[in-house]
Amino acid sequence: KYKNDSAKIMHFFIMTDSVAQYIAGALREPNNSINRKKLLANYNVDVTTVEKGYLFDQLDSEIFSNNKTNFIIGPVKTNYGYHVIEVLNRYEAGSQIDIDEAYDEIYQRLFNQKKALGSIWLLDSLRNHYTIKINLEKN
Repeated sequence: KYKNDSAKIMHFFIMTDSVAQYIAGALREPNNSINRKKLLANYNVDVTTVEKGYLFDQLDSEIFSNNKTNFIIGPVKTNYGYHVIEVLNRYEAGSQIDIDEAYDEIYQRLFNQKKALGSIWLLDSLRNHYTIKINLEKN
């Protein structure tokens, strides 16, 4: 069961306003699967389920201010960059988690964990093959 009101979102995090505007515009185009596929391939996107109160207040209020699904939020500027979010689905507190949703969530968590481990393995491999010296003395 969902403990709190939740939403499944597709979250793009971008550093520049122009790219954020491009992504938001492409997502808002009706039935344009080619642009959507390009966005998913070319930009870092996170598909996840978030609980109410989990994100920044500004993003949280945008996501949970109504009960709509399949709508685009953003770009929203925060201190960390720009966010573009598509709300894919909503879940009320106390509702049952669908088996397909549970599978998707588990798959996403495992995928993200594997991606993080790949980065760690790469860094360890580089450390083992190359000697790196950091000179902290001031000239």
